[in-house]
Amino acid sequence: MRLDARGNKKGVNAQFSLSGEQRAFSVNKALGEKDYPMIYVAPHPKTVAVLQEQTDTLVMYKRHLPTCL
Repeated sequence: MRLDARGNKKGVNAQFSLSGEQRAFSVNKALGEKDYPMIYVAPHPKTVAVLQEQTDTLVMYKRHLPTCL
């Protein structure tokens, strides 16, 4: 089971359902977004390392996050 933690607000309706996923936003592949079909029980070591090492959020987002897991 996967949940979309971003929650509801005006124009967003991502209700909890046992019968299927209902995410707040669709994946935009044109922007390079990915939807991994598996559920990780722990964060990937590459991601943890970046979060621990970087101090500037925008620089981290633009240059240092892993492009694949």
